[in-house]
Amino acid sequence: MAAIALSINTSCCTVGEVSLTMTKRSYKDAFLDLGFSSIVDRGVIKPQCVLCYDVLSNESMKDNKLRRHLTTKHPDYVNKDRNFFQRRETALKRQRLDTSSNPALIATEKATRASYFVSLRIAKKMKPHNIGEELVKPAAVDMVRILCGDDVAKKIQVIPLSNDTVRNRIIDMSMDVKDQVVARMKAAGIYSYQLDESTDIGSGAQLMVFVRYEGSDDLEEEFLFCAPMSTTTTGADIFNVVNDFQQQQGISWEGCVSLCTDGAPSMLGVRRGFTALVKEVNSNVSSVHCLLHRENLAAQHLSPQLNTVLQEVVAIVNFVKSSALNSRLFEEMCIGFGSEYKHLLYHSNVRWLSRGKLLRRTVDLRTELEMFLNEKNHRLAARFQDKSWMLQVCYLNDVFSAVNELNTSMQGRDRNIIVLSEKLSAFKEKLRLWKGKLDHGRTASFPSLSEYLERFEEFDFNTIKSILVEHLQSLISEFERYIPDEDLSSQHWVRNPFEADVEELSENIQGLQENLIELKNEEMWRRLHGRVSLGAFWTQVKQEKPIIGTEAMKVLTPFATTFLCEQGFSALTAIKTKSRNRLDPSHDLRLALCNVEPRIEEIMDHKKQMHSSH
Repeated sequence: MAAIALSINTSCCTVGEVSLTMTKRSYKDAFLDLGFSSIVDRGVIKPQCVLCYDVLSNESMKDNKLRRHLTTKHPDYVNKDRNFFQRRETALKRQRLDTSSNPALIATEKATRASYFVSLRIAKKMKPHNIGEELVKPAAVDMVRILCGDDVAKKIQVIPLSNDTVRNRIIDMSMDVKDQVVARMKAAGIYSYQLDESTDIGSGAQLMVFVRYEGSDDLEEEFLFCAPMSTTTTGADIFNVVNDFQQQQGISWEGCVSLCTDGAPSMLGVRRGFTALVKEVNSNVSSVHCLLHRENLAAQHLSPQLNTVLQEVVAIVNFVKSSALNSRLFEEMCIGFGSEYKHLLYHSNVRWLSRGKLLRRTVDLRTELEMFLNEKNHRLAARFQDKSWMLQVCYLNDVFSAVNELNTSMQGRDRNIIVLSEKLSAFKEKLRLWKGKLDHGRTASFPSLSEYLERFEEFDFNTIKSILVEHLQSLISEFERYIPDEDLSSQHWVRNPFEADVEELSENIQGLQENLIELKNEEMWRRLHGRVSLGAFWTQVKQEKPIIGTEAMKVLTPFATTFLCEQGFSALTAIKTKSRNRLDPSHDLRLALCNVEPRIEEIMDHKKQMHSSH
């Protein structure tokens, strides 16, 4: 039988009388565009990925197979240009990472990459740096040894996860994330700051700053930096810290459109406060006093009689909670009665929601509390039989439950002045509605109060009605004082441009009104508006209609609350503890709080020397 020829470039093998020829594929320069270099293994040219250093078979030297490897294993690098892959190839050759020359270096490089990913997880979970060496690696070795055997477990042992290594990895990734955020700020052109100052576990003052700017698809808000205040915390000190950071990063104050802070004099002082000093550099900067702080200040006011009732509730809770024995006895009583709750909650003025939670728990456990106080012969035990007192407690519970609900709805990311203005305006209108109902003796809007009155229909509600109505009027006045209507956004066209009147927009900005007319009459924008967030909507509009898009961004970019700073300080207490009170928390905080992911592959490219476990 004649031999069958399959290719010009062949090697032959004979089986019986049949001679078969197998194809040897050649490397093409175009394969580098797909992230593949070449390597000679035992005399055969094979493709090697310049990203993960995997070596494929000679048979895989096809455009579709190499492209499949890139898209499935490295989707984030699909759109990278040839220059990027050339740099990766140069790094690959420089480090001599090929299976034919030094396979140990490949293991070292992979171990280093693994240490970066583990360090990132440690930072995101705000754990101590030594947990990698003391817990993570031993646990991983144990699991791999049981499942895969000792040979595979030995590979885990070479991953560097010592305390210093994890710290250095976290610093590397933190600096990369910071560079990305700063680059995006500069690309956006305008940005707003949210900043606050607090004290850490070591009694050191820490200044925390978040930034919001226009991203490629939506508004982005990221942690910018956390810096210690070594001495005083005056407005000038805060300005110097922020200004120094901006100068180091090449950021101009001209791009800053808004500052959101708390109401401290060091922040909002009209002469030497931080915002006043910034306005000396950029007079166009607007300052926002956190709406959450103002809402809390407005809700604090109580009449002398209601304040006495609240203080007595606090005294009752403190009597039970301040004694370990009383706490245990009360818990056993609640378990015996099958109560929904077993514990009371403390009240703290600095915690926004604690007052409402304290009252809610007291009302739910009022029967158990009355019995417990009677057993202890407490002087306030008789209060639970005082219907007037209990009705006032129920009323306070209802009001502060509503305040807590408002406060919670205002917290979170992506909260802009338009969304919060709607919530605050609605709550102020609810207060006026509730006052009108109470004036006429209707209590349906107050569930706890209404339920208690139904149980004691003989009680004359008019004896305390004036006290409750007076408090609601006081709340209305306080909300108007701290959050006047003129402080809330009037740019309603940004919320729904399709229902806006063209005359609402300024004529001084050339083309603004014309842009709105075009927008209102294009159906694709109307459909997009209902599917995406306001930030994403106006980001896309700005690409085609920059005039109206730019004006909308000026409304959406400013922060309305300092919630992110408050969230950051909670993370700070988890990171900087008594056992780690000398730690610089800024890098751990950045990885824990930022949505931007570090570019680990590029970080490793800049590392010329790899270290094994130590």
